[in-house]
Amino acid sequence: MRPDANTVDVYIENLAGERRSAISRLGGLRKGLMPGFKESVEYGMPTYTKSGEVFAFASQKDYVSLYVNNRGLIEKHKNKLGRAGFGKNCIRYRRPSEINFKAVEDLPGEAYTS
Repeated sequence: MRPDANTVDVYIENLAGERRSAISRLGGLRKGLMPGFKESVEYGMPTYTKSGEVFAFASQKDYVSLYVNNRGLIEKHKNKLGRAGFGKNCIRYRRPSEINFKAVEDLPGEAYTS
C-alpha cells in the first residue's frame, strides 16, 4: 500500500492479489451497508464514521485488520468472526480467506442501531 493514498479507491488500487480482493470487498460495505457514514482515509487506512461510530480497515504487514470503536460489539460477535486475533478494538486476520464477511457485514448496522 502506498502511504500517499488519499481515497479508499486509491488505497485499494495499490494492493495486490488476495488482499486486494478482501479489502475491496470490505470497502464494498460502504455501498449498501453503511449509508450515511463519512468515508475518508485516516492514519493511512480507509475509515468510516457516523455519529461517533468508527469503522476502519487496513492491509498491514502480517494481517488484514478491522478496527471497530465498539468493544462490546466485537465481544458479542467474537464467535462468528472466524479465525481471528483480537485486540482492544481490533480484529486481525492473518489470511484474507479467514474473514467471515457475513459476520463483518453485520457490525456497522448493528453498531448504529444499538
